[in-house]
Amino acid sequence: LADRVRELEESLARVRVLQGLLPVCAWCKRVRNDQDYWQSVEEYMVEVTDCKLSHGICPVCLDRESGGKLTD
Repeated sequence: LADRVRELEESLARVRVLQGLLPVCAWCKRVRNDQDYWQSVEEYMVEVTDCKLSHGICPVCLDRESGGKLTD
């Protein structure tokens, strides 16, 4: 039971981190963590959550990068 309580407390702490204000650079989109270190959103998410990120390409970027050749 004590292990489960600890797990739940850790989960709640992670949720609280994600509910707070997250400074984002208006130019490069890096985020500032609690140690005043600027890092990519991907690095931050992996650091403060249990999530695994998977990269893809959205339809808008696909169209822009392919010059419309792949979406027509």
